[in-house]
Amino acid sequence: MENRLNDKQQCLDYLGDNEELSPAQICKKSSQSIETKLQTLRLRHCCERTVGSALHNAAYADVLHGGPGCTGRLTELLETDALAARITCEFTEVLIRYDCGQPYSIIHHCEDYAAGKYRAEV
Repeated sequence: MENRLNDKQQCLDYLGDNEELSPAQICKKSSQSIETKLQTLRLRHCCERTVGSALHNAAYADVLHGGPGCTGRLTELLETDALAARITCEFTEVLIRYDCGQPYSIIHHCEDYAAGKYRAEV
């Protein structure tokens, strides 16, 4: 796992992005290595959260023990993150149907972001 950094953009590593970062591969490692991954990997949709911060205490303990319990918990977390992404998208679609493009409009702001008007540089 590596954090790739160039002069304009920082790329974070996400749980499940590739084989090395898959639940199955992470859960084969030592508890210390798993804990390091939990502190550095992020969720794709809920990207402000590290994997470790998204797990409650019992789930965190299951993951640190490795094996099938770990794989199951991390897979469930990936599924939950995907569900959050789907719900957000569907909610946005509902808002667009009833949103008339006022200054506070979600449509107005989404177009601004898509056009790069508010693109943040790291």
